[in-house]
Amino acid sequence: MTLRHKILLIFGATLVSLNLVLYAASSTILLNRFNKLEKERVRQNVERVIEALANEQNQLNSIAQDWAPWDETYSFIKDANKRYIKANLDDQTFGNLRLNIMLFLNSNGQIVFSKGFDLQKYQAEPIPQRILNYIYADSALLAHHNFRSCHTGIVMLSEGLGKQDETAETDTKELPILMASCPILTNKYEGPIRGTLIVGRYLDRTKIKRIAQQTEFSISTYRPENGMLKDEQVGSILKLDELRLPRLNSVKTYAECSAFNANCPITVQSLSADAIAGYAKLKDIYGKESLLLRVELHRDLYKQGQASLRYFTWSLLIGGAIFGLVGITVLEKLILSRLASLSAGVKSIGSSGNLSQHLKIPGSDELSSLATTINKMLTQLDFSQTALRESEAKFRAVSEATPIPVVITRASDGVPLYLNEYTALTFGLDREELLHHKTSEFYYDLAEREALLEAFMCQGYLRNYEVRAKKADGTPFWVSASLEALMFDGEAAILSAFCDISDRKQIEQALFQEKELAQVTLQSIGDGAIATNAQGEVQSLNPVAEILTGWQTEEAKGQPLSEVFQLVNETTREVVENPVTAVFRENRIVATATNMVLIAKDGREFAIDHSAAPIYASSGQIMGAILVFRNVTQARNLSRQLTWQATHDRLTRLINRHEFERLLEEAVTSSKTLNQQHVLCYLDLDRFKIINDTCGHAAGDELLRQVTGLLKSKVRETDILARLGGDEFGLLLYKCSINRALQIADYLREQIQNFRFIWDGKTFSISVSIGLVAIGSNDREIACHVGSANVLSAADAACYAAKSKGCNRLHLYKADDSDMARQFGETQWVGRINQALEENRFCLYSQTIAPLTSDWSEGVHYEILLRMLNEAGEIVAPGSFMPAAERYNLMPAIDRWVIRKLFSSLANSGLRMGNPKFNGKAQIPLQKSLYAINLSGASINDDTFIEFLQNQFTFYRIPPQIICFEITETVAIANLSKAVQFIQELKKLGCCFALDDFGSGMCSFAYLKNLPVDYLKIDGYFVKDIANDPIADAMVEAINRIGHIMGIKTIAEFVSNETILQRIKEIGVDYAQGYFITKPQPLTEILSNLIASEFLLTVNC
Repeated sequence: MTLRHKILLIFGATLVSLNLVLYAASSTILLNRFNKLEKERVRQNVERVIEALANEQNQLNSIAQDWAPWDETYSFIKDANKRYIKANLDDQTFGNLRLNIMLFLNSNGQIVFSKGFDLQKYQAEPIPQRILNYIYADSALLAHHNFRSCHTGIVMLSEGLGKQDETAETDTKELPILMASCPILTNKYEGPIRGTLIVGRYLDRTKIKRIAQQTEFSISTYRPENGMLKDEQVGSILKLDELRLPRLNSVKTYAECSAFNANCPITVQSLSADAIAGYAKLKDIYGKESLLLRVELHRDLYKQGQASLRYFTWSLLIGGAIFGLVGITVLEKLILSRLASLSAGVKSIGSSGNLSQHLKIPGSDELSSLATTINKMLTQLDFSQTALRESEAKFRAVSEATPIPVVITRASDGVPLYLNEYTALTFGLDREELLHHKTSEFYYDLAEREALLEAFMCQGYLRNYEVRAKKADGTPFWVSASLEALMFDGEAAILSAFCDISDRKQIEQALFQEKELAQVTLQSIGDGAIATNAQGEVQSLNPVAEILTGWQTEEAKGQPLSEVFQLVNETTREVVENPVTAVFRENRIVATATNMVLIAKDGREFAIDHSAAPIYASSGQIMGAILVFRNVTQARNLSRQLTWQATHDRLTRLINRHEFERLLEEAVTSSKTLNQQHVLCYLDLDRFKIINDTCGHAAGDELLRQVTGLLKSKVRETDILARLGGDEFGLLLYKCSINRALQIADYLREQIQNFRFIWDGKTFSISVSIGLVAIGSNDREIACHVGSANVLSAADAACYAAKSKGCNRLHLYKADDSDMARQFGETQWVGRINQALEENRFCLYSQTIAPLTSDWSEGVHYEILLRMLNEAGEIVAPGSFMPAAERYNLMPAIDRWVIRKLFSSLANSGLRMGNPKFNGKAQIPLQKSLYAINLSGASINDDTFIEFLQNQFTFYRIPPQIICFEITETVAIANLSKAVQFIQELKKLGCCFALDDFGSGMCSFAYLKNLPVDYLKIDGYFVKDIANDPIADAMVEAINRIGHIMGIKTIAEFVSNETILQRIKEIGVDYAQGYFITKPQPLTEILSNLIASEFLLTVNC
């Protein structure tokens, strides 16, 4: 029966059925019944589609379960051998399994192998990068808690393999992929789990179409978050679980369902009068909603019901006849005739074999779409055949260019199907002649050929199998053969490639002959060498080995190596396993072990380095071992000496600061991890500098050695005593409470106080100041819970606090101690000051020192003041950081920065040094202006400072006459002879000097006559109270009078109001400085004002 007859028969039966039903039922009952039947039909069809998708997923899961528990896969994850890839992961495997993605990951989640495959183009493509986002430590794809654990589901990718079809029936911008993940195990499902196998198949248009063809439905997929479906623009929007669908009369409820669960609720919606659809929401592998499945069907039943009702209304018989006539005509014109044309065209192409011929079916319906699809398939087939021909041509071109014999033989009888030109050259026959010979004639020994084929049949491939071949004249030669099975011209064939290795075989023979030469070499090297057989028995010793072991070759031969070569651990004195035993057990070279000592036959001991290696026979079996060792006794002793010197102080033989800090860090760690309490003591000798300066460094060194001996005799063996530098010591009291530590520290203080040092008949007494810090104490008030560096700084600060309170005392660090906080804060300033110097975050200010007479010939002076900018760019007053800079010897660097900065500012200001300018009223010579710079005591005691200053004068071309240096009275008195020498040296250059804070010292007038200064700066402590305190007034008047008698100019500081200014004028003070005169200003502003106003001001810096 033809299709036309079948369609006419069905059509007629339908008309008769409709007439009978319409006669039997009312219109209302009929339509409701058709609606129910239609929805039930849609639900069943949706279930069929879900079941088809589930079958796809189950098939994918079966593939993963077949490949993952496989011994070869298990081995491949470990060694990533290319044999496995070539044998199992070629394009044919992906095509047969219809896989798009395959990933092999090891137990760390690292990809061992990955491959993507385009099933339409039948070629490999890169793995989409988005898929790597699903591979991480806790990913569902990698979480396998038992050996039977496998995960399957949907994963959404933003990029697919190959270019997506623009006509794809989906509104998803992401491409769904079905994925299955299984743990990689052995064939017996045994572990441990070595990794994960992931396989995937794209749920793209082609897959949906294939499922649609299987189920004969129109199937579409959508992303839930994409909103309203494109072709459903009627009705209001019903929000169901974040999915927007048109609300029509037939919509009921929507329920979520897991991926491919045929029992999940299904929603049926009427899309139009002609179409109805069923919906099911699919979840991905993580349980998230990922796809909306839509199965669309024509509303045949519903249309039939309506037609029947119309025919029933007008006329059952007349309407049925007209409908049948029109239907038959339409079917004939629109479907049947076109189907006949389509069938005829396909038959024509099939009979002719002309794939370039195309079908021509007009229209835009399914038949024309089918014709278009068939045309595309024909084009793809034509392209594939062309590509196949090109591939074969490329293979032949590559084969002809390959400089090794390549032969393709028929698998059944070994007859050559193809061979390249190099094969003919190698075997000495013409190409055509070789095609008439079987490959068995190429082999020199048929038994070797049979062994080769047997190995090939077992493995399915062969690589670098060494066998002898023969040329046309019978000459044998060695080749390395590689075999691979393939299809050639539609026949099962074997690809063979031969590489001539005759030269290599000759080299191997030569190497074997040179082995004896190596034995001779061992006899002449400078290291000891012992050769053994496979049982570990001594075979020979070279001369050096005989000397070191004390054994002669004759008496040692045949003895177990452990008898001749006895090793012990240098530290534990335990017998060490013979290295040759490890060589035989592990079949590898055993490198040298540290701290090994060789005990000779006569009891002598040698520190040695050694290594042992296996000796292989030509068959690859171990035939013995060679042990090489060297006498490193001298080198090891030198290494110990260097290690000791790196961690100890050479003078006192105590550990040094670096090693002490390391041990302190361990103690801090143990206090946290083991809940232990320790105490750190920081000891600083009092009056050590006096002895060192008066008696010399030799006396100071001897004093340190004697104090070290005293301290070592008084502390516990478990405690650590170290010299931290100079006259400072560190003592770490292990597992000691703070009360016990205070007792120990006070006992040490008394011992040092009672100690007397005798040098050159003179007796000296010293004392010690000790700072203590508790480490790991539960008492938060005294504990220091920080790193070793801060613990040491806290102890240093505590020691400094003890010194500042009069020396010869203890001070315990406390978190709320204001003095400690200040001292500890100073240590924090050290780093900030150094960083500010490196980043140039200091700036100069200046304050006017104004003359109090009408004579401006002396010029206007400026004192240079220093400010620091913090990390936020804010001004920091010198009182915050100067104490730390003075204590930690940072003042020389600051003084030098100030000088460089001032000199460079003057040099770049544009002012002409040494040339006068006029302001219209008085002439102010620049060379009489003074810039006053404060100097620290550390710079005065620096022997290189004067040389530095001379270089700065020369480099910036600054006249020394305009520079004045200020030193405090306290600094000058502390080292009077050094201060006098320093001042005299700088006055020779032309600089001036001012004595700052004069009057604050206890013996100011007594020392003044020895200091060749030019200015006296009266201490502001007296000046600020001059109007209210007669004593202060008398002091200022006395200092001013004595200064004038000695020819020294006087400067009053802290002039804060008019009353003070008038009083110092009455007294006769020469200059005034204070906030009433001017407040400090940035130096750059002063210099800018000088140039802008063309006034020449004398600045005292």
